[in-house]
Amino acid sequence: MKTSMAASMLCMWVRSVEDYSKALKIVAPKRQKKQYAEEQLRKKLAYLEELETEFNILAAKLADLQTTYDKTMVTMSELKAQLDDIQIKIDRGDKLITGLAGEKTRWEASLIILDEQYEKLIGDCILAAAFMSYCGPFPSEYRDDLVANWVSMVERENIPFTQGFEFDEFMAGPALARAW
Repeated sequence: MKTSMAASMLCMWVRSVEDYSKALKIVAPKRQKKQYAEEQLRKKLAYLEELETEFNILAAKLADLQTTYDKTMVTMSELKAQLDDIQIKIDRGDKLITGLAGEKTRWEASLIILDEQYEKLIGDCILAAAFMSYCGPFPSEYRDDLVANWVSMVERENIPFTQGFEFDEFMAGPALARAW
């Protein structure tokens, strides 16, 4: 610097270039590593963004599926309750049918009896009407004779009637006649 100012500046410049060169040899690989790391970071961030998008889509599908599952479970529980109710009704119906099986036999027997009574209804009504109209003031022996005459007339005309016709049983039935 004392000898030549220009040489001194040139020397400083050369030293600066040499220091820069040394620093560049150290920094350049670090810059390359930094660029490589930044590139990798960009790739990873892009991949992360893709994964987040896919995650959001899958999360939305999962939420839809969960909603569908919940609705299906509610429907299933309602259907199960209905099934249980129907099963109870079926069991009750089976018990009722089993209990009424004996009634069917009794009803069939009653139907046969009612059919026979229906066939003989005309003759029984004629005898009951005659009894009500004519037998009221007479004693029981005379009433019996009148009924016997009417029965023979009904038989001659081939009108079906109940053999052993009893007025009180025809009008009221055995239970009510006994109560009288």
